[in-house]
Amino acid sequence: MRLTMSSAIIAVLLLTSCAATRREVAAPVPEPHSFEADYYYMRGYGAFISGDYAMTLTFFKKALEYDPGSAYLRLQIGHLLFRKGDVDGALSIAEAVVKEHPEDVKGLMLLSEIYNSRKRVKETVDLLGRIRKLAGDDSQVWMFLGKVYYSNEMADEAIDAFQKVLQADPEEFVALDYLASISIDRKDYAKAEEYLQRELDLRPLESVYFKLGVVAEMQDKYAAAIGDYEKVLQMNPLNMQARERLAQLYVRQKEIGSAINEFLVLSRQQPDNTDMHVRLGMLYFESKEYGKSLDEFRMAVASRPDDTSIHYYLALVLEEMDRLDEAVTEFRWIIGREPKNINAFLHLAIIYSKQKKEDQAIRMFEEILGFDPDKPEIYISLAISYSRQKEFDKAEKTLRDAIARFSDDKDREELYFNLAMVYDKAGRYDDMISSLRTTIKINPKNADALNYLGYYFADKNINIQEAKDLLERALEVKPDNGYIIDSYGWVLYRMGSFEQAITQLQKALTLTPDDPLLFEHLGDAYHAVRNESKAREYWSRSLEHPEKEEGLRERVEKKLQELKARGQ
Repeated sequence: MRLTMSSAIIAVLLLTSCAATRREVAAPVPEPHSFEADYYYMRGYGAFISGDYAMTLTFFKKALEYDPGSAYLRLQIGHLLFRKGDVDGALSIAEAVVKEHPEDVKGLMLLSEIYNSRKRVKETVDLLGRIRKLAGDDSQVWMFLGKVYYSNEMADEAIDAFQKVLQADPEEFVALDYLASISIDRKDYAKAEEYLQRELDLRPLESVYFKLGVVAEMQDKYAAAIGDYEKVLQMNPLNMQARERLAQLYVRQKEIGSAINEFLVLSRQQPDNTDMHVRLGMLYFESKEYGKSLDEFRMAVASRPDDTSIHYYLALVLEEMDRLDEAVTEFRWIIGREPKNINAFLHLAIIYSKQKKEDQAIRMFEEILGFDPDKPEIYISLAISYSRQKEFDKAEKTLRDAIARFSDDKDREELYFNLAMVYDKAGRYDDMISSLRTTIKINPKNADALNYLGYYFADKNINIQEAKDLLERALEVKPDNGYIIDSYGWVLYRMGSFEQAITQLQKALTLTPDDPLLFEHLGDAYHAVRNESKAREYWSRSLEHPEKEEGLRERVEKKLQELKARGQ
């Protein structure tokens, strides 16, 4: 088929308007032809630019009737069939053309594209090898090769192809973009940034800034990533993907207010997106804006009323707001649908304890153990509830059963420590000491057990040197713990080192300023050095929160009365 000059130009326009990976051949060398073929080809092109691909195909087929030997027309028809989804028809044409013209690059390209779409990897790779040998310096062919190599995860071959494209045109944007993507896949972020920057020098597109943001994010360069995503949003405020990544970065950076602002924009852009309400609810919850958090979770529940996870978040908010009866209703609703939801049971138990409904809390822990007996922390929680009820025998049995069940040292360490506290509350001090010694034997660096035993000895004014040693060991593990420092100060007080005791007790108060017992201890130490005004000051301050320490009010009031009686 021979094309006139004008029809050759039209052919080029037609071909370049197709997808980049489907470029067709340039107009063939003029040869004797049928004017009817030209006529129907021109009409086909007109239909093509109008978007009527069915009519395009009809006219091209008509043209082929007048020029049946044209490989060019057959490939055009093959491309159209492939574009329409008639892969079998396209394949038949491409295979026939390649069989007749084994070095027709455009035919080989179409055939490889069809094979690639059918995941016929070996045939695709074989064809790509043949195309490489014929490509010469044709950058369009190398671009095609690069894209197909990339789609088949043949990164080295794709890089080689795209580099050949850049040799012909160093400013070929698409090749740079593919090379940036390959570098990102390979985690070669420095190279990716280089290619992306070259793209920006050519076209400052939002897609390039977005990729730069992703690359920066992958390297934990959060400030740079935030800057890149902000540039994207300046160019396109409706880019929700960039805004969401920006919001997540703010969350990661603990910039909750900024994260909320971004999610609010996303929520306005997607008013029916339930997940946005959930995210906002969680952020408001984290920032302790419980009223707003409640509103967001209520909207989410209205959209997805059967979603137990949303009901769970809603229940947590209600619990924090001290709307305990409503929280109980939510947690019970969850358990009704998920009878083994441990978290719901645990929160119910906590709420019942707050409400002084310890019997119901106990039932919750017992139910959990009924379907999941392999969590030592549940035994501990149950024992604590029994202790609050002063059912110390049941608390001891619960922990003893757990000790017999679990062999892991970490589990046994926690179980023995909690058993010691049960014995303490029950007044069984020898058993308490034994359990604490066992805890320390399991873990010689258990600062809490070291402090507990050391303070007990100091408070009872026994084994004072051992108490000092225990507390010094505890301080090696937790040197800035106010309670341990208080215990150490109290040991020094018992040893008669009052000035040193005052120094330690003052330090403890700076770290733990709300514990009345620490004020009492410091008052005692000042009393020992006859600084009665300071003693009165700290004893009086201990009475600001006497409910935190059982028996403190009576002890301190008696000390103050004795001072008054002596006129001090």
